[in-house]
Amino acid sequence: MVLIGDEVAAPGQPSKLVKHESAHGVVVAEELVAGPIVRAADFLPQCLERRELKSGFFGWGATLMTIGIFQKVALADALLAPVADRVYNSTVQSTFMDAWIGTLAFSAQIFFDFAGYSTVAIGAALMLGFVLPDNFRSPYAARGFSDFWRRWHISLSSWTSSLLLRFRRLRRTR
Repeated sequence: MVLIGDEVAAPGQPSKLVKHESAHGVVVAEELVAGPIVRAADFLPQCLERRELKSGFFGWGATLMTIGIFQKVALADALLAPVADRVYNSTVQSTFMDAWIGTLAFSAQIFFDFAGYSTVAIGAALMLGFVLPDNFRSPYAARGFSDFWRRWHISLSSWTSSLLLRFRRLRRTR
């Protein structure tokens, strides 16, 4: 998956990564599916450097993985999803308070679901000696919608912005 990302980022350019054993690419591939979106230019140089496992990185990575698993499994799936499901799947009309509880539970469920798997991916990468960017910065503490968007799924926002700018530049050149 890392190789596919590289070819998309640099079409027609052979990658130095292709010449190396890519076992770590298989391990890190899950990060690309469930975690921060990382540009090839930011990630591939780390792949070309020699990895030395450091106890501090490994310990902090394991801690992040534990926090992420707790966010995803305990908070999002076990605690919040049943509350939201009970409200949204109800066949009777919800009371005002039930509707608010369901809405708050669902918004917290979405946050802990996304933040949880991103934290797991960041922790797993760190255990292997790779540094990935933060993906959430307390979005529900935002002061407005634009501030919320800057704090929510940061890597997706950054990737979307750069993609839109690239298309805009292409339109100007034609």
